[in-house]
Order: sequence, then C-alpha cells, then structure tokens
Amino acid sequence: MNRLIIPAVITACLLIAPPASAADPHRADQMSGDPAPVAADNRSVLVWTQVERSYILMQMRHFLGGTQVITDALSRGDMKTVAQTARPMGAGHAMPGSLKGKLPPAFKQMASSLHSTFDQMALDAETLGEVSHTLTLLSGALQRCVACHEVYRIVTAE
Repeated sequence: MNRLIIPAVITACLLIAPPASAADPHRADQMSGDPAPVAADNRSVLVWTQVERSYILMQMRHFLGGTQVITDALSRGDMKTVAQTARPMGAGHAMPGSLKGKLPPAFKQMASSLHSTFDQMALDAETLGEVSHTLTLLSGALQRCVACHEVYRIVTAE
C-alpha cells in the first residue's frame, strides 16, 4: 500500500505545481508584460566567408555531438568509446587555408588547447581508464568552448 502512496503524492504535486514558465510576481519585467532587456553583444566579430563560417559551425556541431557521446560513455564507464570518440576531436585536422590567416591568436590558442585536451582524453581513457579524470578533462574542454563563445561571434562578409 505504501508503494502506491508515494507515486500518487508525486503525481499530485506535478499536477498542482505551476509550470516552470509561469510568471514570477517578483520580477518587474514580467509584471508589465515587457520582455527582459537584452544586453548589447560586445563579442569580437570574426568576418569570414560563408564557406569558412559553415566549416567552423560544422566543427562546433561535431564537438557538441562528440561531447554527448563521451558523456554517455563515461556514465557507463565505457572508456573504449571515450577514446574512440575523443581521438578524431584531437589535433591534426586540416582547416581551409583561407581561414588560417583570419584566426586571431587567442582563438588559435583556445582551439589548439581544445584539440590537445581531446588528444589527452583519448590517451588517458586508454591508459588510465579513470572516469573522474576524464570528466575533469571534459570539463576543461567545455570551459574553453564557453570562453570562446563568450568572446567571439562569426558573421559573413557576403
């Protein structure tokens, strides 16, 4: 009987609780119906061709997808999949020649560090096999992603 009461209480709470998108009466911007003010985008602008921009965005999607696979593999302790996924995210990949000269030094540094972290992650996953160590490396990689997105935005010249 007790096994039926707990799920019933949880279900009742979910049905009664307001949705997460409900207005917060303590926020003035929601009380007036006006949207929250949007801050100016002060990130550095990288002006590239559509092909260059598409290449970088494709790389970002590749990193995001790989990060998801690595996170899932870590949750299962599957270090073989971690290594197999991290390796192609490492250094040594060709980049369009026109883009190399357009990358600011700080962008190059972040990208190089990110690729090196995935190289290290693949190696450590094979040799150490420690989930917590790999999570620390992955956290550092994601910090670089966040930092880059906070600093740069890409626009096309065309």
